[in-house]
Amino acid sequence: MATLNAKVFKHHKKKIDGTYNVKIVLYHGTKVYLDTEHFVVDKQLTKSMKIRDQFIVAQVEMQLSIYRKAISDLDEKLKHLSAASLKEFLEGKDIKIDFLKFSEEYISELKKKKETEKTAANFNTVRNHLIDFNSHKQKLPIEFITVEFIKRFEKFLRSERLMMRTDNLGRITKMKGEPLGDASVHVYLRDFQGLFAAAMKKFNRPSIELVPIKHNPFDEYDIVSPPQPEERNLTIAQIIKVRDCKVKPGGPGGNGPEHGVVIILFMWNECKGFPQQYL
Repeated sequence: MATLNAKVFKHHKKKIDGTYNVKIVLYHGTKVYLDTEHFVVDKQLTKSMKIRDQFIVAQVEMQLSIYRKAISDLDEKLKHLSAASLKEFLEGKDIKIDFLKFSEEYISELKKKKETEKTAANFNTVRNHLIDFNSHKQKLPIEFITVEFIKRFEKFLRSERLMMRTDNLGRITKMKGEPLGDASVHVYLRDFQGLFAAAMKKFNRPSIELVPIKHNPFDEYDIVSPPQPEERNLTIAQIIKVRDCKVKPGGPGGNGPEHGVVIILFMWNECKGFPQQYL
């Protein structure tokens, strides 16, 4: 059985402004404490540290009711949760995820490790383009990212666009972005997908019924394939031309060119599936 109640602790008084944060005490085998968005001062409290401000009381009771309903909905799953897991569930249930803020923090962590520095740079590039697409706003609620959003983002990448970048001194530079082709679009959408997957891994906890990101729109979106590289196989005519190449010993480069031809013919001869009849 889990119980909840609101409490203000005297030793939590902030020296800066004299306020106390109203805490929610959760008991489920052991006690844990949840922060609230509510702060009170001495005149809003009784001598025994009870909240006397009825507006704050009503707001806190509303939050307690939401938490109690969420706990009740867990039903039999509740007995399998520790107090700490139940706290994580309640705090994360209605969390508002800013995708750009998460991306910035995640990229910052990747930069700390040498083996993920390149990944961090790639993710930062796609984050910058998302900010450009988002009318240069620094906030993007994750629920806004849908299949239609990705479709419009791809269209944005394939068109001329205004790009704004900030240098190390905080100066903003504006530039025109050229339309991107399939290769670049594939890379940017792949990295966008990687960032979204990282957000799901961070915030979703299916084991405790905590799934704030309920859907991955990339599951329904076909990312354009990168163009195939050009064929680099030698033609028969080119093979014969190398085979019959006449290099004068001691000419420009010494014996290097002559030895080079010998080495090339030897390597081709060792290749399985190579047309040996032309060597």
